[in-house]
Amino acid sequence: MREPYLWGLPMAMPRMLALLLCHAVTQDDDGRPVLQGLYDRVALRALPGVDTGVVYTKYELPPGDRSLMLAVVELESGREIGRAQHRVTITSGRPVNETTWSITVRFERIGQYMYRFLADDELLGFTIVEVVTYPTPTDS
Repeated sequence: MREPYLWGLPMAMPRMLALLLCHAVTQDDDGRPVLQGLYDRVALRALPGVDTGVVYTKYELPPGDRSLMLAVVELESGREIGRAQHRVTITSGRPVNETTWSITVRFERIGQYMYRFLADDELLGFTIVEVVTYPTPTDS
């Protein structure tokens, strides 16, 4: 299979490299991301409930101005419950990029939710998150 080329240079094919939920993202001394508190399950004390966190995305896209979208969808109903959008300019010298999304999501019920990542309205990747409740200690 031949690699696609643009003006004699290899052209990046759209692809998702990482989509992770965490509590925080910082950088080390070399500028590399440090993801803290990775999770794939949201535990709420009560419903409705709110989860605040960060979604780290790493992706490869062809050069140009791109529209990115992160959407949260309840799987059972297919209803979108949250969305964030961001514009980026991808250069040929740096086709792999990272975006961190600070998000607050309000969940009305337990179940599975999909975090979808789209570039120019094309689905690049997703992750599934389980939302559960846990009992609070009772007074004795």
